[in-house]
Amino acid sequence: MKQLFWKRIILPDTATSSLSSSDTSTRTIWDDLLNAESLVPVDRLDFEKRFAQVGKTSVSMGQDRLVRVLDARRSQSVSIMKSSLPNERELAAAIMNQDSSKILKQHVTALLANLPTEEDIILIKEADDAKPYGAVLDEPEQFLLLLDMIPHLQRRLQLWAFQNAYPTQLVSISQKIDTLAGACKQIRNSESLKSVFAHVLVYGNYLNGDNVLLGQADGFQLESLAKLANIKDNQNPQALTLVHYLITRLDATKTEFLSELFAELNLIDGASELSLPALVKEITDLCNSYAEMQACMRSIATENTADSPYGTRGIVRVFMNQA
Repeated sequence: MKQLFWKRIILPDTATSSLSSSDTSTRTIWDDLLNAESLVPVDRLDFEKRFAQVGKTSVSMGQDRLVRVLDARRSQSVSIMKSSLPNERELAAAIMNQDSSKILKQHVTALLANLPTEEDIILIKEADDAKPYGAVLDEPEQFLLLLDMIPHLQRRLQLWAFQNAYPTQLVSISQKIDTLAGACKQIRNSESLKSVFAHVLVYGNYLNGDNVLLGQADGFQLESLAKLANIKDNQNPQALTLVHYLITRLDATKTEFLSELFAELNLIDGASELSLPALVKEITDLCNSYAEMQACMRSIATENTADSPYGTRGIVRVFMNQA
């Protein structure tokens, strides 16, 4: 039959329990349903027809007599992964000790993607118990049973994957922060940019001199710069605007003015491609992942304290302290 993977409740034995059956304050609905089978008629034939396990396990009656539980695609994926990993005798130790000489980064990712589920293990064990004489589990199924025997396997692999990804993520975030901070510093310190703003302010006030609402400004919003191109040059309105005029005036104030301006603001292009909200999210996600890994490490700390200091706990503790 198909499995319903619930979390079951086992009531205490009434013969040994100190609770009185007449104590209604401690009774639950499950106490009232101890004889549920007598209350619910089951059409076994119809139910088994509808919910029997179909196509999950099969026994090859050829020369190999292999018992297979996994579907073809999953079986192939596990087989490919298994072929690139250490043999069964070395695998557990390599994972427990995070031996990167035997398990590469891509192998850690593959292991996480192919971890056996609770359902997988139950079905494989059932198939193993029910297999005919002389039949054996296929290699992918045997391999998943082997993985299931490694304590805290998922948490160990998650910690390892985080350690593998952390340096690259940290460098990427640091570079983006440096680019943004550098661009802000360049904007703040650029004398050429101050000259540009000074020219825009002076000529803008000149244009708006007769307007009591727009003239005599002490500054302007940056989005106002986009409007400079809307003011046409009377001598050549098809080709020239106030932007061209200001560039001409700025170039006249200093030789190679534009070259100096671009040199002083060489980080602006890179910074303009970055999204500050996206960068904040990257930093937040990394901090959250770090907190999750600390929780993983605490859960692994329940393992025997006599374990090697070079096992997962020792390696990750050193890494976390350095991170």
